[in-house]
Amino acid sequence: MNGKNRRSSTKEESLQLAKEFAEDWYLKLRGKHAKGELPNDRTFEFAAEKFLLEFEADTMGSRNPKCLKNHQNHVRLHLSPFFGKYGLSEITTTRIQEYRLARMQSPYQGAAAQDADDVPAGDARLHAVSWSFAGQRDARGVAGVPA
Repeated sequence: MNGKNRRSSTKEESLQLAKEFAEDWYLKLRGKHAKGELPNDRTFEFAAEKFLLEFEADTMGSRNPKCLKNHQNHVRLHLSPFFGKYGLSEITTTRIQEYRLARMQSPYQGAAAQDADDVPAGDARLHAVSWSFAGQRDARGVAGVPA
């Protein structure tokens, strides 16, 4: 469905019960598909991995190795735990604000948390990670997804 294979175990010994379970499961899945509740886009985790690989290749030799390590750590420690399971289309400005609030309330108060108020929402690293993968650029050449 939607170009993806989906599986679920019936956990039934009886063939008849397994068939009934499978039919119910499939009908629920079709209902979700009809309502648009089955996301079919790449996850943030996938995009973040791609971004880090591309960032490393693009900046090889032109940036301090600490810069690359800082980006990797920020994605691994902060962004991926919060956004990793979401599809890219599910990462909205509301969800980004939720992330920023969660970071401000977290016990870790590193430089990124302290400077969060100084960074306009359009300039946040999150946008670079999630939208650079989309490969779209505006008229100024800035990576992003058109509104």
